[in-house]
This record gives sequence, structure tokens and C-alpha cells, in this order.
Amino acid sequence: MVIMIRDDYNIERFEIDLSMDEILDNYINFEKTEKLCRKCRCHSNNWTCPPFDSNQIIVWENYDNIKLILLKFNFTNKARQKQFDESEIMEYAFNLHHGEKTLIEPELKKLEKQLNGYYLTCGPCVNCKTCQRLTNGKCIMPEKRKYAMEALGANVIKLSKDFFHLDLQWIKNNTLPEYIIMMVSVLY
Repeated sequence: MVIMIRDDYNIERFEIDLSMDEILDNYINFEKTEKLCRKCRCHSNNWTCPPFDSNQIIVWENYDNIKLILLKFNFTNKARQKQFDESEIMEYAFNLHHGEKTLIEPELKKLEKQLNGYYLTCGPCVNCKTCQRLTNGKCIMPEKRKYAMEALGANVIKLSKDFFHLDLQWIKNNTLPEYIIMMVSVLY
């Protein structure tokens, strides 16, 4: 179902509630996702990104269920025809995710409270202009810090395919694909 229309894209939203046992057994793999996270500019530079000091499996094991929310951003033909250089397209994608994440977080906070749960977001924490991890400092807002599903080992690619029947598409040759996704969740 299309829930929002923007200039460059429309947004479809999908949800499913699942047992945590199924997720832990089939979709959490810290080694694989940490290896993929190494390619990101935030790896080792943000307190919500790997590597971590402690075993993050505890976050998953404290809950019985998970509500997955997938937002699919379908780009217009006009947007897909835009010419970007590499830094522009990466900034565009980061700003899209950050902007949409900011818009869905109030709902996630509400669900977290209603379900007595804990929400996971996507991408790095952006509460501070500069993360204290860059200067070997401690997080100055640990109460606001939220982790990305993928940073905690979730195989978002497989979750998207298995539960929402979507193969992820990627930016190639500095061009937007037909769509990209954002997955967030509430553990409860």
C-alpha cells in the first residue's frame, strides 16, 4: 500500500510480526553482517555500529517477538534519470534514509512503549553532530542511542526476501535503482 508520495519517490509500507525464535535461528549472523558493515563509513566511528565491546545477542534474546516494518521507496522515472557523481548519490541516499528514519521514529517510540519493547532502527545513530567514538569518548546520550538491525546481526537482505518478497536493489553507476528499502523493528 502506498502511504506517502514525495517529489522523487513514493513509499509503500509492509509489516509482519514474527517469533523471535525464528529470527534468531535463521536471520541473525553477527560475523556476516559485521563484515558487510566494514564497508560503511560509520564502522568503528559510531557507538551504534560494530565492532562492539559486548555480546549484542542479549538485545535479541530479551524478547519473544519482533514486529518488522519495511518501507519501500519507489523512485520516479525522473529521479532515476538524474545524473549524480559518487559522493552526491551516497549523500542523497543517506539523507533519504535519515529523513525518513526521523519521520518514523515517533511511531517506533510509541510502539516501544505500547509493547513494552525495544525498537531498532536502520543506519547509524545521528543524535550528535560528531559521535564521541571518533575521539575515544563515551556516548553522551546513551538513553537516546538506538541500534540498527543490521548492526546487531540481522540479515535485512534475507528478511526482505523471505517475508516481503523483495529482492534488494542497489545504487549502480551513480544511478538510483527502481527502489530501495528501509527496515526497522520493535522487539517485544
